[in-house]
Amino acid sequence: MTGQRERVLRALRNAGQRGITQVSFLGPMTCDGGPPITRLAARIGELREEGYKVGQNGRRDKCVVYVLAGAEAVPPPPIVESVPEPEPTLFEPSAVSRPLGAYDDWDEAAA
Repeated sequence: MTGQRERVLRALRNAGQRGITQVSFLGPMTCDGGPPITRLAARIGELREEGYKVGQNGRRDKCVVYVLAGAEAVPPPPIVESVPEPEPTLFEPSAVSRPLGAYDDWDEAAA
């Protein structure tokens, strides 16, 4: 599966019954943060050829709304990776009695 098809499939799963439109993948702010996809209908057609059930659910923003149907519509569970324990730091926050303000060091420099 190509990168664009994977992105469209992921967006379909995440959108649920709200669905996605061509507008979702245009402009600098796409729905998944990636580069624009100008031929969304072609990617939908490729997903249908692979066996995914992608339906049309009316229109929004003057575009067809694509919705994923069937068992594929359920997003897979997130991958949980183990997070290593943070290393101890050398900074002791108890050494500072109060948080420093933006101009607190000016008084000390003048003295």
